[in-house]
Order: sequence, then C-alpha cells, then structure tokens
Amino acid sequence: LLKYPDIQRSEKRKEYLNATRHLNFAKRNYAESIALSKEQLAMEHQSNNLSAIQDLEQFLSQVYEKMGDYQKSSQHLKIYHQIRDSIFSVQKTNTLGYYQTLYETEKKDRKIQAQQSSISLLNSKNNLKNLWTFIGILLLLGVFVLLWTLRSRKFAKRNEVQQEQFSQELIKMQENE
Repeated sequence: LLKYPDIQRSEKRKEYLNATRHLNFAKRNYAESIALSKEQLAMEHQSNNLSAIQDLEQFLSQVYEKMGDYQKSSQHLKIYHQIRDSIFSVQKTNTLGYYQTLYETEKKDRKIQAQQSSISLLNSKNNLKNLWTFIGILLLLGVFVLLWTLRSRKFAKRNEVQQEQFSQELIKMQENE
C-alpha cells in the first residue's frame, strides 16, 4: 500500500481489495480473503452498491463453504438470495412501470392522432364550405351584374324609343306649323 498511494482512493481501493481477495482465495488463504471481503463489503454498504454487495455475499458464502463453516456460508448465501430477490423485484417493478408508461404514452399518442385527424377533417370541411360560399357570392354577383346590364339596356332602349317618338312628334309639329 505504501508503494501505491493512489490505492487509498475509494474506487481504486475497491479494485485492489477485489483483486487481492480473489488472489488469496486462489492461494487458499481464506482468512485473509474473508478480511479483505469484509472491508470491501463495508465500503460497498457505504456506497449502497447492491450488485457489488450481492457478489461479495456470494463470495463470502463460497469462502466459508471451502473452510467448512457451513453455518456462516448459509448466512451469507441467505443474504445473497435476499439481495438478488429484492433486485429482481425492483427490476420487475421498474419494468412494469416502464411498460405502463409506454402503454399510457401510446394511448395518448393515439388520442392525439385521432384529434389531429378530426382537426384536419374539420379544416377540409371548413375549406370546402368557404369555397362554396365564395362560389355562391360570385354567382350572385354575376346574376346581379347580368340583371343590371339587362335593365340598363332596357332603360336605354326605352329612352331611345321615347327620344325617337319625341323627334317624330317634333317633326310632325314642325310640318303642321
């Protein structure tokens, strides 16, 4: 440890403890492996790293089993299974929540899509109504212009006929005089 002062940092220390506990287990130095595992376990409890705690409990169970201490092996195995089950339960709950959220999101998306299609249908109906209104106004305007033109011609013709009659009467009166 004195050669490597960087090992005192938390993450580096965890890596060092992990490597040395496995090395001691391989060398059958079980007491040292247990001591290192417990130190790492305390660090993992502080950081609340459940998957690392689960791995350490399983490792301690294996070490105690190799030592022949089946009671402690069983205790650590029981803790391992409790953590595994709680992690599985949390994952199951998270998965259920994810799919529920996904379902609700898709449901809202479908509702929004239906509303958008209704809006576009209403817009197209409104555009058609506006078009027919515009065509109707143009037709009424055309009929009005046609009637006005016909009436103007009729008045012009009547005026022309009256003027012609007036001219003829004027000529007759001049002839009579």
